[in-house]
Amino acid sequence: MTQNGKVAPFAGEEFLAYIPPSHIRASRTIVASSVILFVIIFYVIPRYIKNQKQSTDTNVKENEETRKSFQENRKESEDVFHSSESEQNKETDMKELLELFFIFPKALYAILIFSLILFSPQNHETARRIFQSPMLRPHECKTIIEMAESVATRKYREAIATKNELENQYFKNMDDIHHIDKLLQWPEGWSKDRHGSYPTTDLNLATDFDQKSKRYIQTVLDARVSPLLERIYGITQEAIRADDMFLVRYDGNGQQHLARHRDGTIISINILLNGDFEGGGTKFFLTEQLQEDVARPRIGEGIIHNSVIEHEGLATTKGTRYILVGFLNVDRMDSRTGKSTNVGIFSTFFCFHWMSHFLSNRVPEFISTLNIHEFAKQILIDFSFVPKIISKQFNTVVDSLAPFGVVKLVQEDNYEKYLDALDRSYEANTRGSKDSSNWFEGNRNDLMHKGRK
Repeated sequence: MTQNGKVAPFAGEEFLAYIPPSHIRASRTIVASSVILFVIIFYVIPRYIKNQKQSTDTNVKENEETRKSFQENRKESEDVFHSSESEQNKETDMKELLELFFIFPKALYAILIFSLILFSPQNHETARRIFQSPMLRPHECKTIIEMAESVATRKYREAIATKNELENQYFKNMDDIHHIDKLLQWPEGWSKDRHGSYPTTDLNLATDFDQKSKRYIQTVLDARVSPLLERIYGITQEAIRADDMFLVRYDGNGQQHLARHRDGTIISINILLNGDFEGGGTKFFLTEQLQEDVARPRIGEGIIHNSVIEHEGLATTKGTRYILVGFLNVDRMDSRTGKSTNVGIFSTFFCFHWMSHFLSNRVPEFISTLNIHEFAKQILIDFSFVPKIISKQFNTVVDSLAPFGVVKLVQEDNYEKYLDALDRSYEANTRGSKDSSNWFEGNRNDLMHKGRK
């Protein structure tokens, strides 16, 4: 949250059991270090090399004169000559070494800057950790579940009516019929084919929930999730845009689990809404380090992680488990206003995960909008894989070096105090729509839904 153009302190800071790194301080350190290294490598060292080279040249010249003098009286000076010749060879080696170093300052500087970026918080400290924190109170979770069941009942009734209409049509759209049949299957009214590769039994918050319900959910997300994302990842709250917001149910006698996968955005959130089930949880994997960890949050607790981390939904063996899920992007331009979101370059262009996603998705989208020949477009799209591969290799390096595991941000006895502090901060700094996170308006499913109307 910003106040008068400055980032306000995180309201729940005093209740954090784990203190995330300060992204502002880290960014300033990297900039300052870059300037200092630039001065040392391109000014201090060259001046030192120049002085050493001049001194070496003078010594070589003096030794050459001495050598000639020694040659005139070799028998008398043989031992001294060998000593002088050895010194001359050392000085010549030093001269070649200094000249070699003088050739590669740019490469050295690039390596050092890359190292600074590699160990920045976005690529190291927070890159592969999974953060667990309270986000909703039990009564809020219950309200959202009741909303979801009401939506599912409405969708079921609508599906019956639509099914009857389709049966009376001469030309039938088989995709529509298949979708309706899925809605009519148990659990009735819940979508079961919305995510192609990894389908979930879910409801889309952007298209299925009414405005009143979405405002309720947005208020708690703006008050408690947006500030936490800003604190962990150093991103401005207005830069957060949900690509998909949905409510999932796992059932002991239905869809129990979700296979191992990666999400296709920048950040993922997952909030548990109930506790009357057995099993469940989310298992995370870091292949490069051969590590894994499991998050089993309490009611109202959520987990936040970079979407690139592999994970799977563990089986719910009895009862029904409800979770609210969000796939989030980080935008440099607000899709609602067209204005800058003021997110820093260290959270975007210098963040390897963000760059990988940008090159994989945004660059091809941008190329497709260019007013050039289709053949030229295709060539540009085909060659865009090169920087994509490079950025993925950077992510592999991060996988090898970054700390991994589930981190509990707040101790249980501080949950209520923590949530109260966030709520008070939100109420004291009522945010207008231009500054709030974009939870629903930039949702890809909402845009598709509007396009069909």
